[in-house]
Amino acid sequence: MAFIMVVDDDADVRDLIETTLRMDGHEVNCASGGSQALTAMREQQPDLLVTDQMMPGMTGLELVRAMREDHAIGDVPIILLTGTEKHRDLYVVDRWLEKPFSPARLRSHVQALLRRTGVEPSA
Repeated sequence: MAFIMVVDDDADVRDLIETTLRMDGHEVNCASGGSQALTAMREQQPDLLVTDQMMPGMTGLELVRAMREDHAIGDVPIILLTGTEKHRDLYVVDRWLEKPFSPARLRSHVQALLRRTGVEPSA
């Protein structure tokens, strides 16, 4: 089981991700924006972050950059959800997941990153 932070301003997408990950036995903390997520991650470091790219206020890439500059959470693996390929050349995230995505595709990305980091993935 892993502790996973989910950040998306769309409540339906956030709920879909949370439900999928909880069904796999993971502990999930959700935030609707980057600033809220940063605060939460500094209080309890997650094993993985799943974040949307396009959000009001702080974008997903801005969140990722802020994380990478913070020594406490800078090494957390990241899956970026995006509806565009325009930022794919950036190296700041570990995996990309294009919207719309299936729960099976999300699970595949999560399990691969957790295995790589040594966290035991659930089912």
